[in-house]
Amino acid sequence: MSLKDNSIVTTLINFESLHFLELELIRSIHAFRTPFMDNFFTPFDFFDRKEFFLILIPTMWFLRGRKAGLSLMSILLISGLTNSALKEYFSSPRPFHIDPSLGIIQVSGYGFPSGAAQTVILLSGILLSYWKSSLMWFIATIYVLFVSFSRVYLGIHFPSDIIVGWLVGLFLWKFYTYMQPLIERWLTNFQSHFLIR
Repeated sequence: MSLKDNSIVTTLINFESLHFLELELIRSIHAFRTPFMDNFFTPFDFFDRKEFFLILIPTMWFLRGRKAGLSLMSILLISGLTNSALKEYFSSPRPFHIDPSLGIIQVSGYGFPSGAAQTVILLSGILLSYWKSSLMWFIATIYVLFVSFSRVYLGIHFPSDIIVGWLVGLFLWKFYTYMQPLIERWLTNFQSHFLIR
């Protein structure tokens, strides 16, 4: 067995130990489960669907200009590819894969790290860089907390999926702020060559 194979096996064993504890936490949350809470948290899954991004990107384009819209599209593409690569590498199950009774809704693919948690941190950072009001801070905080908690409540993610998703999202936001001038310069050249008006 190669060194890489050994590291993967060790990671899986660690995941199993952690997931055992986290499953108990999710079951404790589900002890307070009600139809009202199911109906309240289920719609938050929309924020992790392509339809949301198909609305968000043109909205940013309209409100802040084409460079902002194209920059957002670029970083979301990078974020999606990063998350997919990490999910495939770790191949970690979701809570409802282990205990089907926890799955209020069903989604496909692996769970670690949480793409939704990654995206809410990334988007909150980007939006706050354009709108620095206290109202936007409040909206961003509610957005992060409610979407993140809903993923655990719905049985889609373990808390560890969420925490690591936040960290990856924070890294990507820092990457975005560092690379933004270069991205916008590239987009300007792209527009001049392909006549995007």
